[in-house]
Amino acid sequence: MSGARPCQAYSPRVHVAVDDVFGSWRYWSSERQDYWPIPSWARFLLSMGVSVARFPEDSGPTLTAISVPTRGFGAVLVTAGFLLARGEDIDRLDLEHLAFLRSLKDGSSVWYHTKERISRAVYRGMVIIQGNEYIKVEVGKGKSATVNHLPKNMANRVQLAADDREYKRSAARTRVSASEFATEAFARQSGNRFAFQSHVDAVLIGRKSFLSTELVDQRFGIVAECELKQGFLQEIVRAVDMGLIPQSQGFSTLVHSAQDLPYEIRGNPLAAIFDGPDAFLKGRSKMIAVPHWIVVLDRTARRFDDARQIVDEIYLTRTDTVPPSSLPQPPSGIEIMSTLRGRKK
Repeated sequence: MSGARPCQAYSPRVHVAVDDVFGSWRYWSSERQDYWPIPSWARFLLSMGVSVARFPEDSGPTLTAISVPTRGFGAVLVTAGFLLARGEDIDRLDLEHLAFLRSLKDGSSVWYHTKERISRAVYRGMVIIQGNEYIKVEVGKGKSATVNHLPKNMANRVQLAADDREYKRSAARTRVSASEFATEAFARQSGNRFAFQSHVDAVLIGRKSFLSTELVDQRFGIVAECELKQGFLQEIVRAVDMGLIPQSQGFSTLVHSAQDLPYEIRGNPLAAIFDGPDAFLKGRSKMIAVPHWIVVLDRTARRFDDARQIVDEIYLTRTDTVPPSSLPQPPSGIEIMSTLRGRKK
């Protein structure tokens, strides 16, 4: 690993925040045929995603625009950073999932995860046993059915059933836990717990032909305890329909900007990340309900000026701006603006 100092890289015993790990990220250089530290602009884009994810919940809808010299990896790195930061708040996500289970009807079809496999099951509601609340699931049918009572801290083992065909295509049908690369990216705090989540936190909008290459072809690595844990951004972004992971365990949805965006997206995503001016111009009208917009604008793109004009209009009708202290310092060649979306009173 040229340029790397693996034995001086991050120690999971010391660091607890996902952005503490970014200095240990590496990327595979086909030209050098080796792993090299990711450049400062890549660390910045990861940090931008983290920063937006850490905006106060009551901050209101936001728009963060990032102007870059040329297209490449901007949207996927921002999405990865956003999702990594979401994983830091895993305790709150567990409570959200528990509340979701309470809202399900008795008899709802679910997947029940164990260490060995994923089984089809029926949700039988929440029950009180000796003063404690448990999740009741029924596995199997008829006389062979077994009833399991799970404590609340195991809520993520019960997930709303997704497309059966996706599971049938997975021969082993084993639980999909976080890879070594993803585990290190999550600073070993919550990778496997977050891997159980079935909700979608982000919508990534752009040309699939570009984004798929960046998600599943380019290799990355993280140096931890003198070893390089290799992987792909898709292991963190987990965009549905992009391979490597079952659709039911996606963290994000990838939508082609040239197609009509769906009016309803599974879950309640917190962020819409637009890869380029075209994605922003075509997709923003259907993302109104999404709290946070992150727009990566390539200055060489044909419709850059059109997208910039829309960004300027939103800025001029802002209710407030995001304090600069909430955002990382951009490297040379990158410009940022972050504001609250909404009309002045």
